[in-house]
Amino acid sequence: MKTINGICMAICLALALAACGGGNNSGSSTGGGGGGDTGGGGGGDSTPAAALDALNAAFKSADVDKIVACYHLTDAEKTELKEGVGEFKEIWDAGGSIRLEYKEEDIKVDGDKAEVKATLWIKEKADGEEFSDGESYQLEKKDGTWKCVPRK
Repeated sequence: MKTINGICMAICLALALAACGGGNNSGSSTGGGGGGDTGGGGGGDSTPAAALDALNAAFKSADVDKIVACYHLTDAEKTELKEGVGEFKEIWDAGGSIRLEYKEEDIKVDGDKAEVKATLWIKEKADGEEFSDGESYQLEKKDGTWKCVPRK
């Protein structure tokens, strides 16, 4: 099992490419969930909050393809993110979990772009201690759909 520092490094590498957060929307709900996910298990929605909820649901489902589908990316970026997020498999295989948390009032929308401060919570294994990492994440609306985007 990797150390917490090693897992944080893998997470930081994955999120450095496509930094996006979201989650259980702690401002209005503790359950998280699909939040109106129109992408059939990944992807975004018509609001930044719904896109963040879809990403959190993808993390909770431990499905790398669903996580990648929550991003507006080039094919090369998708491949890189898929490899980075694949590092999470060790956590999921050990019964651990990953979730994203944000407050809806922290979402700052400017036209077709949005930014939110979010927290990534990681539990290495089912009976492990949970730790977190907070960061600002960006979203963008393209073709009517909000998704996360790589940092510019």
